[in-house]
Order: sequence, then C-alpha cells, then structure tokens
Amino acid sequence: MTDTKVAPEVIEVIGPIDEMDQIKQAETVPIDLSQAEPGLIERELALEAPREYVSFAAARVYARVQLEEPALNRAYAKVAIVVRNGAYRTIVKPETVRITVRGPRSTVELLELGHGAVYIDAAELTPGVHTATPSVDLPADVELMKQEPGAVQVRVLREKRKSDGQ
Repeated sequence: MTDTKVAPEVIEVIGPIDEMDQIKQAETVPIDLSQAEPGLIERELALEAPREYVSFAAARVYARVQLEEPALNRAYAKVAIVVRNGAYRTIVKPETVRITVRGPRSTVELLELGHGAVYIDAAELTPGVHTATPSVDLPADVELMKQEPGAVQVRVLREKRKSDGQ
C-alpha cells in the first residue's frame, strides 16, 4: 500500500463530552485486499458504531487506497560481460560480474539477463589497458542495486576484430 485517503478526514462526534473525549479515531469496516490487484481501489465504507451514547454525524466515508506490487530483490551470479562497438580485440578481467536488481515481483521473477545484457561500450577505447564500469540493460521499472565488481579491466589489443565480432 503506497497511499490512502479518506473523505471526509474529520467527522463530527455527537454525545456526552466525557464519552466523546475518549474517541480519538473512527473505525470503518475493513477492506479485504487479499485478492486485490495493484492499482487504485475506491470504496464507500460504513463507519463502525461508536460507544453506546455517542454517534457520528456521518454514517459512511469514501476511501481511496493505492496498491503497489511488492518489490523483489534478485541476484545474478557470473553474468558475462560483452564488449560492444569495439574495432579492436579485447580481453576483459574479470569476465563476469554479480548483479543485484530490484523491481516489481512479476517483472523480476521473469527477468533473464541474456547474452549482452551486461556490456562495455568500447567505441572510444584505444589500444592499451583501461578501467571501465560495465553497463546493464534492464527494464525501465527494474533498478540496478549492486554490481560486483563495480569496475573491470579492459585490455584493448592492437589486433583488429574479425568481421564476425571476435
């Protein structure tokens, strides 16, 4: 649940003052959210009866509840790092990273980090040794929480890549 609103926010209480002073809030009948889908739920709810000699000026309230899908963290071990856009052959050390992501459960449970999901763009890298931070392609609603190691060593050789990318 990310947001709740009730209207009216304040309800007039009618009855003896000593009884009214003991009432700090008005309760409604509960909303069953056990089978609810993420999104906005709007209901008109009856107020629970207060004490014996006390009544509320309103019998019902309007409730709005915003439900969000539960978030899930997931770790992926040994995800291969791919080099993109390089004119030269490269050697990456280490060759894999460990990735931890967070997002909506339904998205993260189905998420597979396929070949090329973790990559280094070598378009601007010249022959020599460089330190680079791999990029990760993720769905818009999934967040990269952790990447280990954060940076890798990329050795760009003077030898041009073959036409098949090797």
